[in-house]
Amino acid sequence: MVLSAPALPARRVRRRRRSARGRGPHGYAVVGCGIRGVQRRSRTWGMAGRVLAGAAIGVAALALAAAAALLLTGHRATTMLTPSMAPAIPVGTLVVTEQVPAADLRPGDVIAFPRPDRTDLIYVHRVVAVQQSDGVVEVSTKGDANPAADPWVLRSRSTADRVVAVVPGGGALLRVMLRIALTALVVVVVGVAWLAGMRRLWRRR
Repeated sequence: MVLSAPALPARRVRRRRRSARGRGPHGYAVVGCGIRGVQRRSRTWGMAGRVLAGAAIGVAALALAAAAALLLTGHRATTMLTPSMAPAIPVGTLVVTEQVPAADLRPGDVIAFPRPDRTDLIYVHRVVAVQQSDGVVEVSTKGDANPAADPWVLRSRSTADRVVAVVPGGGALLRVMLRIALTALVVVVVGVAWLAGMRRLWRRR
């Protein structure tokens, strides 16, 4: 005699099928809860990304506005990298210059100029002597903290960059702001790429 297994009620069979699709014993979606958790985390990351994006845009806008203001008014900015002008202009100071006729320079002025034998280096030193000959202005310079004058004489027929303002710590602050802006932009790009990948994954499900 062949015995057959008793048939399960239809309701129980349906519940077992639901459980096989990832549902709990009461018909609630277990996988769906995990997806909703991921969605909540993604919204949190999205909010953090928007905050970082806003900060990066704000810092970049501030830096661009400052640069535009300097350019429009004919000024330039450089950072003091050596202690040769201490204590008046310590390392890390943001130095703002304006172009003036070289003939207007006087001893005591502070100017920014490319080093004659290394034009990629910008020096900020004080004028100690000015002479004019045949339309050429000859300028001798010296760092306040240096024991002797510079071993060169600057010659110009046109203009010179005279220092009009110094912001102690401004150069270092500007570098930090630029690093923060760059870091924030990188984080935003990575976050946007991650969110885009997660959205594609949700749509497939």
